[in-house]
Amino acid sequence: MKEKEEEWTVNSPTFEFTNDLPPKSSAWSGHYFFAYDLVANTKPKIIVELGTHKGNSLFSFAQAIKDLKLETELHGVDTWEGDKHTGFYGEEVYKKFLDIKDKYYKEVNIVPHKMYFDDALDEFEDNSIDILHIDGLHTYDAVKHDFENWLPKVNKDSGIILFHDVCEKSDDFGVYKLWNELKTKYNSITFEHYHGLGVITFDNLLPLKKSIKDIFPLLYKRIAELNLKIDKEQREKQKLQESHRNSDIDIKNLGNVKNSLENSLEEIAEINKKLIKENNEFRAFKKGLFWRFLTKYRLIREKLHNLINKKY
Repeated sequence: MKEKEEEWTVNSPTFEFTNDLPPKSSAWSGHYFFAYDLVANTKPKIIVELGTHKGNSLFSFAQAIKDLKLETELHGVDTWEGDKHTGFYGEEVYKKFLDIKDKYYKEVNIVPHKMYFDDALDEFEDNSIDILHIDGLHTYDAVKHDFENWLPKVNKDSGIILFHDVCEKSDDFGVYKLWNELKTKYNSITFEHYHGLGVITFDNLLPLKKSIKDIFPLLYKRIAELNLKIDKEQREKQKLQESHRNSDIDIKNLGNVKNSLENSLEEIAEINKKLIKENNEFRAFKKGLFWRFLTKYRLIREKLHNLINKKY
C-alpha cells in the first residue's frame, strides 16, 4: 500500500464491462468511480470481495488494476447460486461473469472462489488483505459474522473494509445496524447514495482531513448522478439510432415492395398487351370468310336437327 499522503487523485475512467453490464443493472453502479479511485490511490496488493454476483463491483476494481497495470490479486468469493436478497439463480450468472472477465480483464489477476465465505478463509493469511469488500447476505447476523470472521485477514496497518447497503433498511436488511456500531470505532466514511457504501480504515490514509471526509460523499454522489445521466442519454441515443436503423429498414422494405409492385404492374401490362392482341386477332377472325361459313354451318345443322326430332 502507499504511504499516507495528502493528495487524492480523482480519475475519469471508462468502465469497459458496462458494455455487458449497464449501470442500471446494479445497485452498486453509483460507487464505481470511488472503487476505481480507491484502487488507483492505494495500489493494493490483495483485494478480496465477499459476494460478487454479476461482477459489477469487482470489475470496477479490475478496471483500475488494468488501466494502471497493477500487480494486484483480485479475489471474488461467491457460491454463484444467490440468496434471499439477490434472489436465487442458475449457472448462467457465473458463466457470464467468466465471459466478461475473459473479454475485458484477461490480463488482470482475477481469482474466482466458487464456495461459501467461511470455506475460503484458509485461502488467505492473517493480516494479508489490503481491501476487503463485504457484500454477501445482508441480515445483521450474517454481515456481522462475515466481518468478525474476515477481520483477522485484513492488514491492520493500512487495510480498508467496504460494506455495501449500509443505508438500506427495508425488509430484514441489517447492514445499517452493524455499520452504526462500527463507524464510531473506526476512521470511516459513509456514502449514502445507491443504498449506501460504508468505508472503514485502520489508519488515516482515507481521508486525512475532516474537510475531505465531508467532501468525499458529496463528490462521489455527484459523479454517480452524472454517470447515470450520461448513461441514460447514451441509451436514449442508442434507442434513437436503433429507431433510425429500423426506419431505414422499413424504407428499404417499402422500396422492395415498390419494386415488387412495379414488376407486377409490368407483368400485368405485358399480359394485358397479349390479351388485347388476342382479342383483336379474334375480332379479325370473326370478320373473315371461315367464320361466316362456320356460322351458316351451325345454323343449317341446328335446323336439320330440329326437323329430324319433329319427324320422330
